[in-house]
Amino acid sequence: MANVGGPRSSRRRLLMSAVQSVLLYGAEVEQAALRVASAYRTVSEPAVLVIAGVIPVKLLAEERKAIYQRKGEIGKERATSEERTRTYRQWQELWDQETRGRWTARLTPMVQLWVKRRHGEVDYYLTQFLTGHGYFQSYLFLMRKTGSPDCIYCPGVPDDAEHTFFAAHIGKGPALRQHALWVFFRWTLSVK
Repeated sequence: MANVGGPRSSRRRLLMSAVQSVLLYGAEVEQAALRVASAYRTVSEPAVLVIAGVIPVKLLAEERKAIYQRKGEIGKERATSEERTRTYRQWQELWDQETRGRWTARLTPMVQLWVKRRHGEVDYYLTQFLTGHGYFQSYLFLMRKTGSPDCIYCPGVPDDAEHTFFAAHIGKGPALRQHALWVFFRWTLSVK
């Protein structure tokens, strides 16, 4: 699937759920989540799973096992609801303890709120903002695509996602900045 101009993330998530049963047999979910979020392959697995809204396979397998074991006692609907709540709690604990994807965690600290939001689609540009992996000089420098990690407008200042979106200068990537900030702040305002 194309990162730009392809299906929206909700459609990508639907495609992923269609193959999820296959993925539960041991294949890596990370590659599919990268496609859902339109993310670079350098994004950490925990961060891309949160951005894509895809529950880690281990937690999902444990959830399904618990539902199967408890559905006779309390009914399938109640077991499903309780186990999904438990899954989100466990996923949040893992996200809080994770050392990778900390920029993403600063922007999406509450996994369940992010995953259950009812607006906004994740796309290639928003994913760059949420991960810091994209058209930023510091990232391009790490990938050996540019000679310096510094902002082209602010010499001596590393150009990362935080600097690009929150620095006072106008310039680099205005379309990317405008789109990502609009989507992110719209989501932030709806949470409050």
